[in-house]
Amino acid sequence: MKRFYVAALTGRSGSGKSYASEYLRTKGIPTVDGDLVAREVVKPGEKCLRELVRAFGEEILFPDGTLNRRMLGDLCFSDPKKKEKLDEITHPCIIERMLELFEQLRKQGYRYSLVEAAAVIESGLYAVCDKLIMITSDRESQIARIMRRDQLSREQAQTRIDAQIREDELRRLCDVVIVNDGSIEDFNKKLDSLAVQLEEWFSE
Repeated sequence: MKRFYVAALTGRSGSGKSYASEYLRTKGIPTVDGDLVAREVVKPGEKCLRELVRAFGEEILFPDGTLNRRMLGDLCFSDPKKKEKLDEITHPCIIERMLELFEQLRKQGYRYSLVEAAAVIESGLYAVCDKLIMITSDRESQIARIMRRDQLSREQAQTRIDAQIREDELRRLCDVVIVNDGSIEDFNKKLDSLAVQLEEWFSE
């Protein structure tokens, strides 16, 4: 059986990970969307959602039984103990689903996959990754992107960033760091170079 490799695309919220992942996908790089997986495992009927309700109460649900992600986020990101409990419940479910997706890609003949995941260290996902790639940008840009993307206040966006791993700690663990600090054209060129690097890392 051929070895299957995994490279994690990580970085703090608002850094540009999702754009980078989608751009690389259009270049033919097989990708797994960590945020999409995180949404899948908390759908009604899923074990993960039942455990969240048991831990945080029925108030984290909309009337139709779906998860109110914003309410859960506001509840947990400002309280370290609740954030720890949230991670304890969700991370194993997310990783289990990701492993299933990696196996599907392997069976389809791919040699490797890129997975976009913010909490690659905190979740333990790094243990199954062969390379770690960090996307970073300045704090103000991160805040602005989160506010625009998630319709949050500046204070809420700052709270979510501050609840994540420190950038200097993450940077030390990564094989490649890409700074998203210029034009979109400049960022694309850096991502093109990364696509070449991925092929070199995982070539047969």
